[in-house]
Amino acid sequence: DTTASVNSVLEDKFNQMIEYSRPGKNHELLAGIVGTWRAKGKHFNWTDSATSTEFVESSATVVRKSFANGRYYISDVIGDDTIQMPIQDGKMKDVQYQSIEIEGYDNVKKKFVRSFIVNNLLSSIQVSEGVYDPATKTITFESEVQTSPEVKLKHQLRFIFIDKDHYKWEDHYKWGGHQEENEKYKLGAEILFTRVPGK
Repeated sequence: DTTASVNSVLEDKFNQMIEYSRPGKNHELLAGIVGTWRAKGKHFNWTDSATSTEFVESSATVVRKSFANGRYYISDVIGDDTIQMPIQDGKMKDVQYQSIEIEGYDNVKKKFVRSFIVNNLLSSIQVSEGVYDPATKTITFESEVQTSPEVKLKHQLRFIFIDKDHYKWEDHYKWGGHQEENEKYKLGAEILFTRVPGK
């Protein structure tokens, strides 16, 4: 009858949803970097006159954990350095750098997914999607961030897997709105992550 047919279709859709919810080989790629890491980075000047010799160094501790039986991965980042954070009443405050990142793989879209919040710049949650190139062992995440009502920042994070104890980020960007669409991405930062022994 009609009711049985509808129930059968709904059951099939539910079972399909369950199958697409399972962690797979792409989740295992992220599982390989669970642990505690030391990060050392170079952050380059964002002006048009920037060169590879103009940079500020930073360091941090990163703790990457599995969540929901390997369906997602959450990272807590605590910087060694103090930075200035805008607070109420137009004031700035010296704080220790902190960020939280969530990563996973969307089996339906067939893309890696990432969200990111930080305590010093922006009031938005940055959301990006990426694809993995096995030849270069790189996930390239792409997103667009509205930094102010008039300005958008196009962001590209290249997540490079080196070996079980090392991975690297290359942070690239280009400004939208007031520049040509064919403007090339520019290196904003590069960060090397080294696993803390035994963690």
